[in-house]
Amino acid sequence: MQSDGKSAGCQHGRSRRGRPTDRSLAALRAALLELLDRRPFEEITTRDIVTEAGTSSATFYRHYRTKADLLRAIASEEIDLLVKMSSTLLVSSGSRGVAIAQVRRLHKQRHLWNLLLNGGAAAFVRESFVARLSEEYAQNHPDLKTWLPNDLGILFSVTVVIEIVAWWLRQDEMPSVETVAEMVDRLAIRPPLAL
Repeated sequence: MQSDGKSAGCQHGRSRRGRPTDRSLAALRAALLELLDRRPFEEITTRDIVTEAGTSSATFYRHYRTKADLLRAIASEEIDLLVKMSSTLLVSSGSRGVAIAQVRRLHKQRHLWNLLLNGGAAAFVRESFVARLSEEYAQNHPDLKTWLPNDLGILFSVTVVIEIVAWWLRQDEMPSVETVAEMVDRLAIRPPLAL
């Protein structure tokens, strides 16, 4: 949803980093996450987001049609981060390292993930996660062969992780990050890899 790169900053040779548009988008995303810590998504208005971000409505609507579009953009960024994390850590830290890093990240952003997984966006998250993980492994781990076809292994792992995390976030007394990471490792990561 970002601009096509033809803004004045790019035309004049300035770096894209730190542009007002980039800062405004980051502020809008941070504002929504901050508001999610205080109240349910349904109660948050676009005006609330704009006010919290210190931006204008015009800035919001230049990039997003609705607050749900903003939420999907944030989810996509989170998914990208989790995929990069799993791809990098699988080689250096093994499946347990991947599970712990992912669950810690999910816990840190638990309000967002609770909304996404228990608030009706689980199908979007699952499809996006599967597509992104498939792309990552095809590009960076093309020789990774398991006893399952890679696409089925990815689908299985993502589905199990989503169900574990959605369950975890619904609990009144949440099990520890380490306990959930063990579940993710033993049920979602190791079986398809046959580790």
